[in-house]
Amino acid sequence: MIKEQFNALSALSELFVSNKWVELENGTLSLIDKANENKIIGLYGFVMHITTTYLGLIALKKNEIELAKEHLINSLLVPTSPYLKSAGPNMLVAKKLLALGETAVVSDYIILCAANWGIPLRIFYIGNWKRALKKGNTPDLKHYTDIQIKQLH
Repeated sequence: MIKEQFNALSALSELFVSNKWVELENGTLSLIDKANENKIIGLYGFVMHITTTYLGLIALKKNEIELAKEHLINSLLVPTSPYLKSAGPNMLVAKKLLALGETAVVSDYIILCAANWGIPLRIFYIGNWKRALKKGNTPDLKHYTDIQIKQLH
C-alpha cells in the first residue's frame, strides 16, 4: 500500500508538470478517496498534504482564490507524518498566493508549518519567513516549492 500511494503521488506530479489539469484533479480526488479508505500510519498525513496542495494549485488555475486559500490552510490540518516532518510542508500554493498579495493567509500557513516540521528547519525557516512578511517583504520559499514525487521501485 505504501508503494502504491507513493506511485500515485508520482503520477500526480507528472500530470502537474504536463499541465494536465483535468486529469490532475480527477487523480487527486481519487487518491484522497483511496487514502481515506486506507489510512497508512505515517504516510496518511503526507498524502493528504500533497493532494490538498494539488487542489490548491487547481483552484488557482481556475482563478478560485478563496478556495485556494482554504486548500492552503487545510493542507496542514492533517495528521503528523515523518515524511512531512523531514521534507517540510510544500510552499508552492503559498508562493503563488503571495504573488497575488494574499499575505495574511500565507502568514497563517507559515505559523501552522511549525506543527508539521522538524525542529531545526522549523526554527530557521519559519522565523525568517515570519520576519520577512512583517517587514512587508516576500519570504524566500523556493526550496520548498518542488512538488515532484519520485516513484518507488
